[in-house]
Amino acid sequence: MGPLLEFSICINDTKIANKIDPIIIHLSRTKNIKKFKFVKGPNDCYKIPFFFFSLQGLEHLDLMGCTTYEASIQLNTFLQGKCILMQVLKISRFWIEEFGVDDDVMPQKLPTSLVHLRVLVHDVSFLHEDEISCLLYLINNSPNLEKIKLERCRDHEERGEQTFDNWFDPEDHSDLKLDHLKELEITSFYNVGYEMEFVKLIIAKSPVLKLVRIKLNPNVYVDEEMKMLQDLVRVSFPRASPTTNFIIERMPFN
Repeated sequence: MGPLLEFSICINDTKIANKIDPIIIHLSRTKNIKKFKFVKGPNDCYKIPFFFFSLQGLEHLDLMGCTTYEASIQLNTFLQGKCILMQVLKISRFWIEEFGVDDDVMPQKLPTSLVHLRVLVHDVSFLHEDEISCLLYLINNSPNLEKIKLERCRDHEERGEQTFDNWFDPEDHSDLKLDHLKELEITSFYNVGYEMEFVKLIIAKSPVLKLVRIKLNPNVYVDEEMKMLQDLVRVSFPRASPTTNFIIERMPFN
């Protein structure tokens, strides 16, 4: 048999972690794994052991179903050191909380940018400053992104108005360059917080953007949907690409 290049695991019960850890220990001793995917059920979040970060040369990493102790510190070091060839990254909000971000300050660039990263999948709440800042930090350090997908936006039941002054003014993000971004997708879009302002910032910074796909949460009212469409199509705001297509659709009720 040849080397193991891809590993995917799906569990519904994190109580069997003692059976998973030895597998990850074994994988951490090899340099062959290129794709690692961890999927869990809807219950507890599995805490991945620290020795997972001994893996080297990963190109596709999906950690939506787990976290670890001091997750942001571990991920920060991991991406800059052993996984600089990463092309696809899927992580949850737990991985980038306090990801090198100081209060009210746009974080600086990583010492080594994630120049190979092409696809970023992440869940985020646009009602929380720290999550927005961390998301921008990660995007800002991935200059060759071709697709951004934001999913499972949470905490939207809090639907209060936020006052993050000028967070998404393109002039305040002169260092943000998405010269290769072709697609932006957001699922469970609620049009609360600063979701739409984020979309406009990405549009303003992406000269080859081809598609913006927004999947509305089914609880969004029809009049809100119409206003969003008018906001994107008719209202004047900076657009780097003259050929961007917009698709707005509704997610089904569960």
